[in-house]
This record gives sequence, C-alpha cells and structure tokens, in this order.
Amino acid sequence: MKRESHIMLRLLAVIGFLAVCYQDLFAGEVRFSQTLPPVLPPKARIYKFKAPDVTIKGLSSIAKALGLNSISGKYDEQQKFISYVEGDYIVIQWKASGAINFKNTKRYYKEDSGAPSINLPDDQAIDITRNFIISKGLVNEHELFLEKVSHRRMVAVDKQMTQRIEKTVETIVIFGRKINNVSVDGPGGKILVYVGTDGGIIGLKKVWREIDREIGRVNVVNRDKALSNIVGRLSVFPKAEILKARFCYFEKGEEDAQTYLEPAYVFVYSAGNENFPEKSVDILPASDKIFEGFTR
Repeated sequence: MKRESHIMLRLLAVIGFLAVCYQDLFAGEVRFSQTLPPVLPPKARIYKFKAPDVTIKGLSSIAKALGLNSISGKYDEQQKFISYVEGDYIVIQWKASGAINFKNTKRYYKEDSGAPSINLPDDQAIDITRNFIISKGLVNEHELFLEKVSHRRMVAVDKQMTQRIEKTVETIVIFGRKINNVSVDGPGGKILVYVGTDGGIIGLKKVWREIDREIGRVNVVNRDKALSNIVGRLSVFPKAEILKARFCYFEKGEEDAQTYLEPAYVFVYSAGNENFPEKSVDILPASDKIFEGFTR
C-alpha cells in the first residue's frame, strides 16, 4: 500500500511538472514598445463627479455661450440627448455625461475640394481655439493642456486635369485634461475644436465631466504588479506588443454614465494573427479599492 502511494505521489509530481512545461511552451510572447514610467505615485485621489443636469434651460445657456441667440431655433428631447437647432448650427447635450457636441451642419466635415486651403499656422489655430474654450467658460482652464493638432485634407485636381493639389480644409485642435498632474485618458477628458477654411470655429466636441469633490485617497497598485498583470492577460496570444502604457485617470465617453474618477493603467496593444494583428485597449484598475470600475 505504501509502495502504491509512493508511486502515485511521484506520478502526480511528474504530471504537475509536465503541466508547467506545457504552459510555458504555449505561453505567448509579450513585447513592450512602451512601458510604464519608472516612478509612480504611491497614492491617488478619488473624485466624485457632479450628476449631469441636462435640461432645456441648461442647453439654452450653453447655446447662448456658444454664440447663438438660443431663442429663435427649435429644441428637441430624445431618450439619450437633448438638442437645439438654430439656422445652420446644432447643439447636442448627452444626458448620461453632460457632454456637448456643437457644429455648423453645412461645414463640419463637409468642406469640399472646391474650398480654399487653410493658410492658418498651427500655433495660431491653438491660440484661437484655446481662447474660444476659455472665453466661453467651457472647462476649468487649470486642467486644460494641448494634446495634439491634426488636419483633414482633401485632394483636388486643377482645371487642366494634370496636377493633383492637396488642400487642408479643417484643422482639429485636441485638448486633454490633467488633474493634479495626472493625465485623464479614455474617450472622455477631451475637448476637440474644429477650425474651418476661414479660420472660424465650425465644430466642437466636449466630454469633460464636472468634479464635485474629492472623496478620499487610495493606494496605487505598484508598477511591477501592473506589468505582470497585463503580461498575464496577453500571454493567451501567440504574440502581443504593448504600444502604449499609461498611468492615468480614466473618463468614459459621452453616452456612458460615470460617478467616480479613478486611477487606471491603460495599455494599448496589438495581438492576434502575426500578419494581421489587431489593435486593442486593456484598462486595469490602478488602485487597491475600486469604486465603480471602467466597464459600461
């Protein structure tokens, strides 16, 4: 009986060893093009957002601040948003987040190849859009920072049909959000301002929830553990490459409700078929206490 037990124990040990070897053999390779900063704060603040107050009266004030008279147009209320249309302009406010979309419906993303090219240097576009945001009181100026400037270009052909001419028909200035020197990532925490061919503002998107108060502090999950967690999650793929790695606050998009602003680790990675890898994002909690999480 003892001999049989001894053989069984040895057999189980061999099976365990083979299982570990099998796991190591088929675990995927995870490479880093970018990793987390070497030093991260040991603690982070947690904030509570104000509940969005989305009403016709409130939208009227927003429309007026954006330069419309807010009276002569038409208001409409849908399940997810309310809107105001005045002439060529429309203002939409989302109920879940309080986010704002504002655009000239005849020009926003509709400048055609016949439009003149923008001769506006990026630094001037930045000044115009920043002044617009601040003068309209759209966000807290101290949280605002320039993220990037992009352009929408079109290709036209001259009258002789012999030469292709590339034109810049929109400049998009994107501002991000920082709170206590920690960037806000995700679809929220951004304001995009669209500048047309005449240098005027033709569109705006703002997802920027208003903070009510700080409700406490939490311990930050240390860097090594965060990296170990993401490697473990991605090892199911034959190959994966982490393209961006960030410690940040995470703010959801315009159609999502969110009560708390919490720290997160955001990893942008490519994985899957080696010839056709797909880009994805993984969001991991960066604190030892989760108030709400990051899923819908």
